[in-house]
Amino acid sequence: KARAAAKAKVISRDLPGRAPATPKLDMFSALKVLTPVQASTGQFTSEAVEAALNTIPKMPAIQDPPKYASHLEELGSASATLFVLAILDRVQGRMKDKADPSGVNLESLDWAAKAKDWLATQEVPAELPAKVENLLEVWMDTFQKKSTGRGISDEERQKREEQQRARMLAQAQEEERRAAHWKSLRSRSVEKVPWDEVRTYMWCRGNTGGAFLLQIGDSEVVVLKPQGMHAVAEATAVALAALVGVRVADLRVLSMMQDEFFDMTAALHKAPSMVEGDENKMLLVTVGSKEFIALVEYVNGSVLQGTSGHNLLKEEGSSEVLSGVGSLIAFDCLLNNTDRVPAIWRNDGNLSNVMVSAGSVVGIDQQVNPIENAEGFQRYLDALRRFCGDAKHGRIDAETFGRIKAAIAGNCGVELSDVQCGYIMQGACKTFERIAEEAETLKTALKDIETKMVRLFGHASVDVGQSRLDVIFDFLSETIRCVEESMR
Repeated sequence: KARAAAKAKVISRDLPGRAPATPKLDMFSALKVLTPVQASTGQFTSEAVEAALNTIPKMPAIQDPPKYASHLEELGSASATLFVLAILDRVQGRMKDKADPSGVNLESLDWAAKAKDWLATQEVPAELPAKVENLLEVWMDTFQKKSTGRGISDEERQKREEQQRARMLAQAQEEERRAAHWKSLRSRSVEKVPWDEVRTYMWCRGNTGGAFLLQIGDSEVVVLKPQGMHAVAEATAVALAALVGVRVADLRVLSMMQDEFFDMTAALHKAPSMVEGDENKMLLVTVGSKEFIALVEYVNGSVLQGTSGHNLLKEEGSSEVLSGVGSLIAFDCLLNNTDRVPAIWRNDGNLSNVMVSAGSVVGIDQQVNPIENAEGFQRYLDALRRFCGDAKHGRIDAETFGRIKAAIAGNCGVELSDVQCGYIMQGACKTFERIAEEAETLKTALKDIETKMVRLFGHASVDVGQSRLDVIFDFLSETIRCVEESMR
């Protein structure tokens, strides 16, 4: 009887819809641990949600916490993402203003927008949100407390909720206005920027730390990106792309040793920020410890991810986009640039680093990632040879193309046909062939790029990649040689 009672207690605690015997989780704490485990696609997986929730300290301690993942998985692949967004909705409804008592940043909700974009590519059953809300009531402290006679009235509560909704709507409208403003501007060359014509700037978060959008004059924009430990790897990648004929966002690095660096900082200190508080971020960059700042080409287009990615791949003319993706993948193989489209890498991919502008594919945020371990480098070269062979011989059923298809399905919600895979293959093959044909020229050009990197970064007081120059360029020489041999 004792064992049966204990078993019944565990079951009643774990099943949704019954009164749990364990303490409910604080929703602020839940949101704080959940947002960092979001996948690059925008999705929250059931396993990641469970792992995050189990890190929250519970009083009293729970010996056997609820099986969050199994219950969410039973509801479908979209349930975990809906669950996190439902927590956000409750937390926002609870807050009287933007102040956050638990350290969760609710002013920047890029992650939530990304999650909603991912959901837009999924088939979500009409009844799923209600089922997710049920789990929320069981597992979370949803702030639904009985009145003690001393709380606020229903009328006051409704008034506060309306005020919160009005603030959120105003914030969303302002964000849309700012986005439309930058979208209306055209890209300016990163060469010879007239710093005295800087009108305003705005900070944007990104996968590699974020950057500033700078308006130049009435109609142009350039991107300002602080440089850190990967500065050499990023600049080298952009220089090599131009030689290989692959389109990536142009980049020019400014050093504190140059007069232009100080012309830039003086102009930025005078210019007003578009968003309150961004001037503090700008000060950290211009008068902080950053010795190098990159001017990056502004790519006015759409990312190949979420709703925009889905629409781009469903439109007529998507063959050009897919061919451009294939070309980027081949180029990434030279660099071991893992943070884009997986082919010879085993990850989910990050197609937010693939932009489509005026029908052309443009790569952003690329860098060289050399492999110093001899055994690991040999395995990488073996994988590169296999992928070259897959592209050369049209093996769309190969494991490499399976990973590419899975990444596009996860990022864009599009299942590629064999014909569409063929376009990617053609783009990759064409770039590999160009690399093979111009291998000797590229190897010579690498020496010129290395000399340029030494001249630009050699005086740095902190390591921005200059200590690995030999490793970076030896790695590139070997990957070029590997492609040359594989495409014969």
